[in-house]
Amino acid sequence: MAERSLQGYAGYLPKNQFLQVLRWLSGLALLSASFEALAFLLRTTRKVRVELSERRISVHRQLTILGKPVRETHAEFPVSSVRAVVSHSRYPYVYLIAGAFALVLGAVLGIRWFSQGLGSADVWAISVGLFFLLAGISFDLLLNLLVPGLKKHHCLDIYLQGGPDQRIAGLDEAELSQWLTALRNETSAVS
Repeated sequence: MAERSLQGYAGYLPKNQFLQVLRWLSGLALLSASFEALAFLLRTTRKVRVELSERRISVHRQLTILGKPVRETHAEFPVSSVRAVVSHSRYPYVYLIAGAFALVLGAVLGIRWFSQGLGSADVWAISVGLFFLLAGISFDLLLNLLVPGLKKHHCLDIYLQGGPDQRIAGLDEAELSQWLTALRNETSAVS
């Protein structure tokens, strides 16, 4: 079998939904986000490469800070140890919600300013109202046109028996589909 590989970055894989809610309510999620912001300022990356070859899954991880490799790890798992594989799009509704919010905000502010401008015959208020209305519509349209063109916003979650579960984010949909097909073929050969 030819070697198949995926390259992305390490993502956070939540273990328990109750603990996730508790994490958000306690403020630990905000603390975690501040550490992520600090890591971004330090140009920290957590690259992951997953390879599928000869009934084995190899996971290579590399941590870099300020562009220099700090730590590299390598782990191998037999394909038979895979309990489940889940592929999904990251934050699929964020763009829809942001676009709808911009559209509603632009419509409310635009109509309000426009109607006040008409009532007082103020050209400036009419112009501001039209600007808000067009800005809301434009932002919503821009999100609807650009977001489907984003290639690398898919995740792969690999759940293993007797090993740490893995999340690889920032994957291309076509490469992910090919890798999953190769994994399906490999697992059917193992069965």
